[in-house]
Amino acid sequence: LTAAVGAALCTSNFVSNVAAANLLLPLLAAENEDKYSDTHRDRILLLVTLACSFAFLFPISTPPNAIVFAATPELTTRDLLHVGTIFTLLCLLILILAQ
Repeated sequence: LTAAVGAALCTSNFVSNVAAANLLLPLLAAENEDKYSDTHRDRILLLVTLACSFAFLFPISTPPNAIVFAATPELTTRDLLHVGTIFTLLCLLILILAQ
């Protein structure tokens, strides 16, 4: 579960959130179909879906990041990395506690 959440966090920072979810969720659903009960599998998919939403590191991660980055010339990618790392780690901690 932790590996799947970590993969979702990393993937969604480099591609769009929707693309990361479309890539990872069918793979995880197929992989966990016979291993776990439906409730546990749904919980895994829910946590991975939430992790795909936690992309704060780069302008390409989400449309709001790109809009703010384009509209604010003094904002640099390094600024997004500093603040985004804090938010990503905070969200990861929330997901770990939610398990």
